[in-house]
Amino acid sequence: MHLFKRRENLEYAARLRTCPRKVERLSRRAVVKAILKDLGMSHRQDRIVGSERHPGISGGERKRVNIGVGMVALPPILFLDEPTSGLDASISMMVIRLMKELTVVAGMNVIAVLHQPRCDSFVQLFDHLLLLSNRGMIVYQGPPAFCKEYFVNKLGFNIWAHVTIADVILDISSEDSTHTGNGHIRGSALAFIWLLRGAEWTIAKQ
Repeated sequence: MHLFKRRENLEYAARLRTCPRKVERLSRRAVVKAILKDLGMSHRQDRIVGSERHPGISGGERKRVNIGVGMVALPPILFLDEPTSGLDASISMMVIRLMKELTVVAGMNVIAVLHQPRCDSFVQLFDHLLLLSNRGMIVYQGPPAFCKEYFVNKLGFNIWAHVTIADVILDISSEDSTHTGNGHIRGSALAFIWLLRGAEWTIAKQ
């Protein structure tokens, strides 16, 4: 809604989608104010969003408005497709921290597709990781904290000190990857290996 201000977009979404029972416990205005603050938009909340031809805010700010529109209704399940793409590192961390807070405070289940997560947010703030190959096959599923041990200790892949675990496993899981593990395991075989014994390994670790 390009004619609305950032705050007005969130208020409209909250009025349209918020459950009346939740409104009695927590005012829409308080929710909108909190999300504007947590997304770093409270100081410029009265800026007109604008259209793509005549933008009033930047592309990154527009993305944060869209994320906020999804969050203000406090849905039981929130799906976010690449919420951090196009954002700088600090704003990306801010968005992911808010996602984590909503799971704790509001009891929401947040499912996000991320292509280049920061290492600290990847390990510390996400509870569950589903890693897919190029063909959409599962190559790892479980706590992010265990994936390094799975790929390094279990499968024998090397991880360099200057590269984050998130970047390495994305590279390894590509079927065109040149990385090899024990017995010359390549990315194309990871889905089959997971199907055979990966899930059992994760359950045993937990």
